[in-house]
Amino acid sequence: MCSLAAAPLAAQQAYNLSGQSVTPRLETRTEEPGQAFENARNIHEPFVYWVPAQGLAEGATAPTVLVCPGGGYHVLAYQKEGIDIARRFATQGFNAAVLMSRLPATEEVPYPKLVAMEDGRAALRLLRKEHAKWRIDTNAITVMGFSAGGHEAMLLSTLDDPSERPSASVLVYPVLTMKEHTHGGSRDALLGPAPSAATLEKYSGEDRVDRATPRTYLVHASDDRAVPVANSLLYARALEEHQVPFAMEVLPKGGHGFGMYAPHLSEDWMAGVIAWLKAGK
Repeated sequence: MCSLAAAPLAAQQAYNLSGQSVTPRLETRTEEPGQAFENARNIHEPFVYWVPAQGLAEGATAPTVLVCPGGGYHVLAYQKEGIDIARRFATQGFNAAVLMSRLPATEEVPYPKLVAMEDGRAALRLLRKEHAKWRIDTNAITVMGFSAGGHEAMLLSTLDDPSERPSASVLVYPVLTMKEHTHGGSRDALLGPAPSAATLEKYSGEDRVDRATPRTYLVHASDDRAVPVANSLLYARALEEHQVPFAMEVLPKGGHGFGMYAPHLSEDWMAGVIAWLKAGK
């Protein structure tokens, strides 16, 4: 059932991509019958939920994570792959911004529909612009993406201008290739029903990596049937070939879309992400 209501989460402030405080109204729908998580859709005025680091000393700055929720480029799983993640980071001394971007599937623009990537670029510019106000360490800005949000995060990590890229990326069950092992719904929403071979290559992560790609942490479950683990393996191979530092955690079970809280997982995969980011290498 659809609802149009102000976001019910009060532990964060929302800002549009110009840095103005806003009260967003979200069209939401429960992810699946019987599940508590909501997805957002039809976001035509993009914004970020800002969740500041807890316990930050006076005058100090903090590393910051821009979180890109997944949803096949059709919706945003903004709770389990956004707000929950941001709050976990905040308890560990990180600022976090959850990107509520426009979605290719609902935007009437020509293919390729790069609206989500454009909003991601704007969000990165916002974090750098507001670094003093929001106490951001501009040398420690990470982009983190889930599923199709992982594809968005990959595009931001491989922008043509390396100065626009984040300093690290974390990709969780990400859609990284547009070729054989892709997620069809994400590819079609982004590139259309009949993309050329050149277009598929241009938006496939394994073909975009270069020496300036930021260090990367990959998380994937080997039994993921929606987005095969081959996506992460192909990207890891490209990172290795270009001598980009990376780490990868392949979970034996977990499927797809588990977010931070997954009762069927015994591993706390977020602990590995946080330790890796804190290590800074």
